[in-house]
Amino acid sequence: MELNHDATVEEILEKILDTIGPVQIADKISLIAKAKAEHVTENWQDKALAREWIKAARRFDTATESIKKATLFDHIYKTP
Repeated sequence: MELNHDATVEEILEKILDTIGPVQIADKISLIAKAKAEHVTENWQDKALAREWIKAARRFDTATESIKKATLFDHIYKTP
């Protein structure tokens, strides 16, 4: 996937969406949020902020499962 350096965030996200699909995007964002929670806990000892990142990760986990149920995407994107 090649990204234009002058592209807007929306254009970049659309390109990623077209490449890997909505399930993988939601799943990857969840993984990133969990990593952020771990980083904040280990490096900043900010448990409140870490909890917020965990909450965000859970929301993306829920979104991932909801999107998986939308069989429309099954034939377009391979989901694990």
